[in-house]
Parts: sequence; C-alpha cells; structure tokens
Amino acid sequence: MDKQIFIELGQYFKEKREQKKLTLAQVADYVQCTSQYICNIENGRSLASWEKIVKLLKIYNIKQNDFIEILAKVQKAHW
Repeated sequence: MDKQIFIELGQYFKEKREQKKLTLAQVADYVQCTSQYICNIENGRSLASWEKIVKLLKIYNIKQNDFIEILAKVQKAHW
C-alpha cells in the first residue's frame, strides 16, 4: 500500500478526533493502545489492524461502509 494512503487515512482519523474534541490519551484508552500508537496512525507512520480500526470507527461514530468508501476513494486517487 502506498505511504500516501497511510498519511491520508491518518489525517482523516486526526480530523475526526479533533472534531470530537478527544485527546490522544482518551482515544488510546478506548482503543486499548498507547497514545504514541494513535499518534503514529494519525501521522501515517503506522496502519492500525482492522480490530483497532473498528474501535476508531466506533469512537468517532463512523459507519464501516462509510469508511470503506473513503478508503476506496483514497486508494483510487493513488493508483
């Protein structure tokens, strides 16, 4: 997967976190990982497992189908 895809997905999650006015620590606690791990996802340095993505979608109130559409758009833009 293209590194730019990681960056764009990370930015998407960061925007959602900021819209919800949540801290990295609050999200990390919910997702059951470290704040650094969430930071790495948001900065495109790491891609979360599907299990962690599902938890992020839940805390940000994003439907899985909506996320899959966003993922498809991001991937299409980089093919």
